[in-house]
Amino acid sequence: MGFPKRRAIVSLYIRHNLFDIIEIEKWQLLQNRFARALGVTIQTVNRDGQSFSRINTPSYFCSEVMSRSKVVKKLCEECATRLVCNIKKDADSNEYSCLSGLYIYGIPLRIDDEELAYLIVGPVLLHKRRDEREYRKFSEEAEVPLDKLIDGLRFIKSFTFIGIKSILELLEDVSNHIIQLSYQRKKLVEKYGVPREVDKVIKEVYSSVYFDELLGALLDSALHTTKADSGSIMLLDPDSEELSIKFSQGLKEEIVKTTRVAFGKGISGIVAEERKPILVDDSMEDARIRRLLKRPQLKSSIVFPLQIRNRIIGVVNVSTMKEDRRFTQETVDLLGQLVRLSGVALSCFPLSRSIA
Repeated sequence: MGFPKRRAIVSLYIRHNLFDIIEIEKWQLLQNRFARALGVTIQTVNRDGQSFSRINTPSYFCSEVMSRSKVVKKLCEECATRLVCNIKKDADSNEYSCLSGLYIYGIPLRIDDEELAYLIVGPVLLHKRRDEREYRKFSEEAEVPLDKLIDGLRFIKSFTFIGIKSILELLEDVSNHIIQLSYQRKKLVEKYGVPREVDKVIKEVYSSVYFDELLGALLDSALHTTKADSGSIMLLDPDSEELSIKFSQGLKEEIVKTTRVAFGKGISGIVAEERKPILVDDSMEDARIRRLLKRPQLKSSIVFPLQIRNRIIGVVNVSTMKEDRRFTQETVDLLGQLVRLSGVALSCFPLSRSIA
């Protein structure tokens, strides 16, 4: 599973490590928030695959089950290093499957074409668990009690192929945007030496650009992951207390220009006020929502609140017109992971007055 090539970023750094650009404490906090948002273990390793960040939530399966096996312990300890070696040989080889059938994934953290470090995500399950007979065979080979093995697997999060692909691509986007923002700040400080004035420039020039790019990346990922026919991101204007469409795909231009939803009114306004996602379809029992359904061609929709630092800034909408693509609670959960991941990244940017 390879990633598409990203837009080149001009850089004057040569062979620096990640923490020459961003403070290790700040990165550690972001890494931990990413892990909580996705419900998976995440660590950062250097160019040789050696960890140089703490793992906030170590995988129970790896630390308590596999580490007790003399047969596979060394292989488990080297999995990140092996993955990094694979990526260096072939950029498309960004996954590594261990003997137990779990996967870990590597995301390059870079400035321009220089890879500074790697995010290691996982272990995760793809689709469903294997048949118990396969785990029984593995437990015998690895000399791990079957009950311990099965118990450990309960802590491993499961993803579909398209789900993990979308999450990894968005995580790559948001991580590298944050690194780029830190890079720009560092260069300005080196040039002008006045952090307060630099932060003002960052807020006025760079942040708005990256803010828009990240929201655009979120909408792309949301549509791709849910296989929706249309989608939008509506942002809340605190002065007018109205939501309006700022990013969209698959919607008529007139709808984008004219749609205004009052906070607490309409489906989007209710989601924004209550800060709870809503799955909308013809089985909806909530009378408030049913009376607001005015587009029968839509078979299924999800409206999800978008928050930064516990402030509601808008909502994400996705819809499908295809009967065989109706959304489920699983779709809502996956969209939620994308939205929460973006919220963590967006919290790194100064909020403009329009969404403060």
